[in-house]
Amino acid sequence: MVYRVIGISFLLASGCVGEDQSHMSTLEAPPQAVDMSMLERGPADKVDICHWSEDDGAFEVINISGNAVGAHMANHGDGYPGSYWPDADGDGYGDAGGDVSECPNPGTVGNADDCDDSDPAFNLECGVNITVDGEAYGHHGACSGWNGCGDAATCAEWACEINGYATLVSYGDDKPCTQFDVCHLFYSEGNIQWNWGNWCDVQGVTDIVCQ
Repeated sequence: MVYRVIGISFLLASGCVGEDQSHMSTLEAPPQAVDMSMLERGPADKVDICHWSEDDGAFEVINISGNAVGAHMANHGDGYPGSYWPDADGDGYGDAGGDVSECPNPGTVGNADDCDDSDPAFNLECGVNITVDGEAYGHHGACSGWNGCGDAATCAEWACEINGYATLVSYGDDKPCTQFDVCHLFYSEGNIQWNWGNWCDVQGVTDIVCQ
């Protein structure tokens, strides 16, 4: 009699466990724990960025975790390194001959399109030198001074115009025509004697750049 009670109790207990398991669905199972921060964190590789330094008042390149890039850009105005050229005359065009920096610091721009970084009037078109070595422009008259041009800048401007250019960008040395191989001498603006020579000390100007 004792054995029979124990057997029935065991069967009842076994039946309850089996019944509970048969009614549990996958929807009722607890979800697997997921670290959401790992999904949002992004790449962990380190990258270079241009970071603004309040102490220096300039951007400097620093190397940080890729996880922090978004926050730096949002909170500090940081960005990725690039190529930036000095803009001494503040016209928005950089000096191709200047030192290139990686970050957009004050006084730099992201282009190298300035032909004359000392004058904001000249930038994109770097001009053409209309004189070769030993060639100059001057003005007929006395064998000294600038005569009808008045000065080197005016003779250089007229030289640009007579060669088909609208603007004088720059000019170089001026000295007596006896020190050049040849001078072209104006009678007046737009009226010139080409290849006049170099036999007197009328002033001439060379290295004339026009655009």
